[in-house]
Amino acid sequence: MKTYRSEGRRVKWTNGTGLTVAGGDVIVLGALLAIAVVDIIDGASGMVEIGGEHELLATSAEDWDQGDHLWLNPSTAMLTDTVQPGYYAGVAAKAKAALALTACVVLNGGAESAKAADNVAALGAITSAAPAAMTAAPAALTAADPTLDAADVDDQSGGTPSAEHELADCATGDWDTEKADVENNFSTLAAEYNGLKDDTEALETSLEAAIDDLGSQKTQFDKLITDTTAARAEVVKLVADATAAFAKVNAEIAALKAAGLQKTA
Repeated sequence: MKTYRSEGRRVKWTNGTGLTVAGGDVIVLGALLAIAVVDIIDGASGMVEIGGEHELLATSAEDWDQGDHLWLNPSTAMLTDTVQPGYYAGVAAKAKAALALTACVVLNGGAESAKAADNVAALGAITSAAPAAMTAAPAALTAADPTLDAADVDDQSGGTPSAEHELADCATGDWDTEKADVENNFSTLAAEYNGLKDDTEALETSLEAAIDDLGSQKTQFDKLITDTTAARAEVVKLVADATAAFAKVNAEIAALKAAGLQKTA
C-alpha cells in the first residue's frame, strides 16, 4: 500500500524543551500523550511511543476499573481518573486498587469518548438569581410657590437719599438744624427698603421657576421608575426562562455523567 508508513505506535519527535528527556519520560504532544523510547537530548530527534500498554506512576489514593478513562495530572505527572482537560492519557488496561503506586494504561485509547468527558467536566451547574425587587418611589412635592405682597415705600419725606447709604448723625437735639438730615435719613431708609424688596421679588421669581423645574423633573423621574419597573418585570421573566433552560441543561449534564462519560471520585 503506497500510503502505509508504520503501525502508528511510534513517531519521531524533536526535543525543543531545552532539557534532555530521558527514556520513559512522559511527553505531551498536543492532544496526544507520548513516552520517550530512549534518551533524547535538547535539539535532537528520537522515537516516542503514542500507543500500546504502559505502566506509569499513578495517584495512590485513587482506584479505578479496567476500561476507565485516565488523564495525566500536570501537577504531579501521575495518572488520575479525574478529568484534566488537555491531558488525556488513555484507557485503563487493568483495574487499580487504592494505595497502588502505578497503573497500566493503553496510551491515547478511547480518545473520542474522552473528549465528551472533557466537555462534560467543563460544564458546571448553571445557576441564576432573580433581580432584587424595586421598592423606591419618589416622594410627592408639597412646596408651593411663594407669594410676596409687600408694597413699595412711597417716600414723602422730601429728603435726598445718601449716596453712600449711610444715615446722618442727629444727636444734637436742634430740630431746625437736623430737620434736613432726618428727612434724608428717612429717604435713605425708604430707598434701601425698596432695593431689598426688588431683590426679594427677583429671588421669588427664581424660586418659583426652580419649583416648576423640580416638578417637571419629578414627573420624568416617575416615568423613569415606571419604565424601569416594567423592564425589571421583563428581566424577571427572562431569568425564569433562563432558570428553566439551565435546569434542562443541568439535567442533560447529570444524564451524561450517569451514562459514564465522567467518573466522579
